[in-house]
This record gives sequence, structure tokens and C-alpha cells, in this order.
Amino acid sequence: QSLRIAPFLQMVSHSRRPNCNTKFSSSGIFKKDETLDLVATRPIREGDPILYDFDPTKTEIDILVDYGVFDTELPLGGMELNLEIDESDPYFDDKCDVVEEVAKVSGSFLVSETDVPGDVLAFLRLSQLKDSDSFLLEPVFRNEIWGFMQDPVSADNESNVCESMIQSCQGALDEFPTTYEEDVETLKGLIGDPATKQGAERMAVEAKVQEKRTLRGLLQFFTREKSQMSAKEFYQERRLKSLG
Repeated sequence: QSLRIAPFLQMVSHSRRPNCNTKFSSSGIFKKDETLDLVATRPIREGDPILYDFDPTKTEIDILVDYGVFDTELPLGGMELNLEIDESDPYFDDKCDVVEEVAKVSGSFLVSETDVPGDVLAFLRLSQLKDSDSFLLEPVFRNEIWGFMQDPVSADNESNVCESMIQSCQGALDEFPTTYEEDVETLKGLIGDPATKQGAERMAVEAKVQEKRTLRGLLQFFTREKSQMSAKEFYQERRLKSLG
């Protein structure tokens, strides 16, 4: 995909409730030139701001990082979670092959405080696959393994998944110099001042609260999953059932 520079879009306000969109059009005598048109998607009255969603696929945190703007009225919540296979893992090459050739995922996932996609759990289970569970990495299972990872593999694997995420989320929260509650109070004061609506401090605090809210949601999710371990059905049990 070609990279294009469109400086005039910087004059348009970012919003998750846009009133326009962009469209590439051919121009010139031989239609070899290309123009970027800004097209209204609903009626816009004279004096109304032009609103454009800079990237519907990105969270508000990423929009702030990439473009320096943040929709404070209707932010797209969540954050990007980046997962990797440990290079010291003895099954590193096999696991990377599964991720890249079978699952075809990048390791970057959009998560929110209330939504943990199935592929996130599958990636985590694959990354924690070891010891007696490692037989699933055999070539005979290669085309099926990502489907296996969508459900709990074993008690040890599931426990390791939950514990690793609990530690990671808690560690990330502990690195902040302020608590979630303190940031919420700071944000309340900024919201009360209309002059700060698109100010740098307001956007920074909004992003920090959103990131912490997501981390807290993930922490609660994996803590709950760990507490429900006895109710889970694992691969060997599912396999025996399927054999009748």
C-alpha cells in the first residue's frame, strides 16, 4: 500500500463521531493524477466543525501517540497489547511458525477492560506450552494447534497463563508514579474546566486513565480465570470425550 502525505487533514478535528470521510479520485486529462477528496457523510451546517476519524481501527491512546489528538467526548477505549514468544524458549522456532504460518497473527492485539479476544488467550497458551503439553507442537498437529489453543490446554498451562498475565499487569500498574484513583480525581478537575478540553495535560491524563483501566480489567479477568480453574475442561478430557 502506498504511503501518502495529506497535510490538510491536520486542519480537520479528530472525532469518533465524524461528519466526513476521505476518498481518492483520479483527475487530470488522462486521469493519471490523484486527489484526496473530503466527502461529507451527513449534513454539515455553516460554522460547524469538520470532524474526521483519523483511524477507526486504533484506540484513542494510539491516536494520541500517532497524531497528537484525543477524542475526549467519545474515546475508543482499550489499548494495544503486544505479546511475544520468549527467544530462550526451546520451542521458539516451532511456536513462531505456528503464529506466523498457521494463525497468521502479528502478536499485537486490541484489548479493553471488558474484552479479551480469543486469539490473545490462544497466543498466551501457545507461549506457555511446555513439558508434557509440548507434544501438540509435533508436525502432525501443526494445522490444528491454533484451534486447540482456543480452549484450555492443561491445568499447568492455564495456571501459567493466568499467573504470567497477573504479574505483568500488576507490574505495569506499579510502574506508574500515581494510582488510578489519583488520576481519576485529577481528570475530574480538568473536565470541570472547559479550557482544558483539548489541552495536552487533559489528553495525557485521559490516556493514562484509559491504559490503567484496561490493565485493571485484564488483571481482574485473569484473576477470575485462575479462580475458576477447577471448572475448566482441558485438552485431554475433550479428546477422550471426542473418542466416545
